Amino acid sequence: MTMLGAQLDDLDGLAQRLRITAGDIGTAQGDARTTTTTVVGSVRESAGAARMTIETAMQTLLASVAGSARTAEAANWTGQNQAAFLGHHADFSAAMDRAGAATNDAFGRFADAIEQMSAALEEYEVSLAASLTDATASAESMAGAVDAQRANLDLVMNTGLAG
Repeated sequence: MTMLGAQLDDLDGLAQRLRITAGDIGTAQGDARTTTTTVVGSVRESAGAARMTIETAMQTLLASVAGSARTAEAANWTGQNQAAFLGHHADFSAAMDRAGAATNDAFGRFADAIEQMSAALEEYEVSLAASLTDATASAESMAGAVDAQRANLDLVMNTGLAG
C-alpha cells in the first residue's frame, strides 16, 4: 500500500542527519586547512635542515683539507710531491666552491618549488572552502526543507485542513 506523507520521526531524523553532515563538512574544511599548512611547513623545515646538514658537512671537510694544506706548507718538504699536493689542494678548493654553488642553486630551486607548492595548496584550499561552503549551505537548506515538509505534514495530517 502506498503511503501519503511520511513518518514525522523519520523526517526529524533526516533533518538532524543533514545538520550533522553540515557540521562534518566544516570539520573537513578545517582539517584540510590544517593539513595543507602542516605539509608546507614540514617541507620548508626539512629542506632547511637538509641544507644545514650538507653545509656543515662541507665546512667540516673544508676545514680538514685546509688543515692538511697548512701542515703540508709547514712541513720541511720540498720537491715535486709537495707542489703536486698543493696543486691538488687548489683543485679541491675549486671543486668545493663548485659544490657550494651547486648546493645553493639546488636548494634555491627547491625553495622556489616549495613556494609554488604552497601557492598551489593555498589555491586548492580556497577552491575547497568555496565548494564546502556551498555544500554546507545545501545541507542546511535541505534540512530546512525537510523541517518545513514535516511541519506541513503534521499540520495537514494531524490538525486537518482549515478552510
